[in-house]
Amino acid sequence: VAGVLLLVNIFVMLSEERKAQLGMLRAVGMRRADLVRGFVIEGAIYALLASVLGAVLGIGVGWVIVKFAAPIFGGSGDFALDLIFDADIESIIGGFCIGVLISLVTILFTSFRISRVNIIRAIRDLPEPRLARSRLRTVIAGVVIAALGIVWFIISVGGSNGWLGSILGPPLAAFGLLPLLSRIIGRRTAVLLVSGGSLAWGIFGNQLTDGAFFDGGDIFAFVVQGILLTFSAVILLSQSQETLEGGIRKVAARWLSLRLGLAYPLARRFRTGLTLGMYSLVIFTMVFISVLSNVFGGQIDNAVASEAGKWQALVTASGSNPPKPAALEDAEGVDRVATLTFGQALFQPEGFAEPEAWPISGVNEDFFAVRPPPLEERLDDYSSDQKAWDAILDDPEAVIVDIFFLQGGGGPPELVVEPGDALTVIDPVTGASSERRVIGITSAGQAFSGVFMSTESAKTASSTATPSRFYLTTDRTDQQATGVTDRIQGDFLSNGVEAQTFRALIEESQQASLQFFDLMQGYLALGLVVGVAGLGVLMVRAVRERRRDVGVLRSLGFEAHQVRRAFVLEAGFVALEGILVGAALALVTASQLVSNGDFGEGVELIIPWGQLGILTGTALVASLLATAWPAQQASSIPPAVALRVAD
Repeated sequence: VAGVLLLVNIFVMLSEERKAQLGMLRAVGMRRADLVRGFVIEGAIYALLASVLGAVLGIGVGWVIVKFAAPIFGGSGDFALDLIFDADIESIIGGFCIGVLISLVTILFTSFRISRVNIIRAIRDLPEPRLARSRLRTVIAGVVIAALGIVWFIISVGGSNGWLGSILGPPLAAFGLLPLLSRIIGRRTAVLLVSGGSLAWGIFGNQLTDGAFFDGGDIFAFVVQGILLTFSAVILLSQSQETLEGGIRKVAARWLSLRLGLAYPLARRFRTGLTLGMYSLVIFTMVFISVLSNVFGGQIDNAVASEAGKWQALVTASGSNPPKPAALEDAEGVDRVATLTFGQALFQPEGFAEPEAWPISGVNEDFFAVRPPPLEERLDDYSSDQKAWDAILDDPEAVIVDIFFLQGGGGPPELVVEPGDALTVIDPVTGASSERRVIGITSAGQAFSGVFMSTESAKTASSTATPSRFYLTTDRTDQQATGVTDRIQGDFLSNGVEAQTFRALIEESQQASLQFFDLMQGYLALGLVVGVAGLGVLMVRAVRERRRDVGVLRSLGFEAHQVRRAFVLEAGFVALEGILVGAALALVTASQLVSNGDFGEGVELIIPWGQLGILTGTALVASLLATAWPAQQASSIPPAVALRVAD
């Protein structure tokens, strides 16, 4: 998206630079269609060359990502994945074609816009006048778009995959009504109202629709929301700058370079808005990922409690030679031991064509000596989690399933059963079947304990069930309990024991996720590089476009260092606005998602201020450095050369 905005900005600058030539071409008989074709051909050459270069660089970036990601996902214990770099020719060609297609579509629409020039104004380099009011056909088209947006939203809300319509429906309707509102309350007021409303919808819409934005669990929903927020905020800020212009000029009144630097961005709001959007979107994504990474990293204690309750460690042994519970209780540092009858059974809930295997854990009274894991859901028959847990001892048909029950392939939980559902359980050895009833769902799933039931029920459900899994508490803290589990693993090596604290288990499972966030930040940093490089390119074009203006200023007595500072301050002003908008929107969005419970209950928003300071500071400094060379070029233009009519 940032690349598309940069492409539009460059072509708009090219058209402004060639405005007089375009007017002359139209005056001597060239039609608009020929003008469009010329721009499209020029853009196609750029697009093809850039796509070839991008495909080659993409292969290199992919190789680097795999090299960094392979140790991350390969060293995650039970959660390990083996990543192998594979440059598939079909994928490369597909990526190349997508890049070319996006570029050509962008160029085509931009060419239609810039080809609509008034010949006289273009030759005399005069600005295009603003329409006094929106055309009737524009109003009618806008009303139709608004109606479609409303219908799309109504159809989407409540649907399993209706997140896109839930996010974009109301803003689409609002912007569709913009031409009509412009006739009634004036264009500027209408734009402020519509963009402000769309921004508010992007922030609070998920809460107002009871979580419809992210119900489908599609990560692309975050991308769409970020684009909507950035788009609305940039339009709102661009229109508000007219109001802020007076105050900004007063602040800059005593510093001539600052006044010069702010003059162009405030006068050319469309082009400034494109650059703002490019910066804001990149910063929004990077800050959002940084905050989420910090939020997840700070929830270890909550995750441990959800997985194990008050139990501290997990011991898994060989089913053919498990240790005696008494021997584990005698181990140094061990306080309590609960034996789980562990095995596998086949489950076939309603709607499943074939039974699927899943672990089972039979528990007895010892399991409830300390608090068991909390329940996400339970039947209304039970007033508390503890009463639901107690029920599985009294009722051999009652079971509590984990939140990842019968879910393979990772990803967020997808509940396939609900409390009250019946389950058909099949012994994988004998084939005997029996019925069970789900009375609760626990968030415990990282330890793969599976379906909890009574010990007798587990023995009936599966002939493979043996007392080979143990939950422990120690007389140490969670951090110190690692020494106890290491010692147990060494002492009971002949029993095939693997011992691990639940904290270490959670940290291991989250390590890959946190490192993946770091990997994403590194990948998104490429977008920041594109933004900074794009700003440098735009400033190079700006120097050429305004060389005569620079010549006039120099001939009037402005010194070279004042011109140089003006260009640097101009780039810094635009970059700073984009950074502030992107960072602020990311923080607000992350706060909304956390407070609404979209990432779980009890999750606390933890903002990494130091990391964000480094990120935004680096972006600002890089932007200023990217402008240094164009600014130096502008300041070194001789006035006599700049004021020539011919190059």
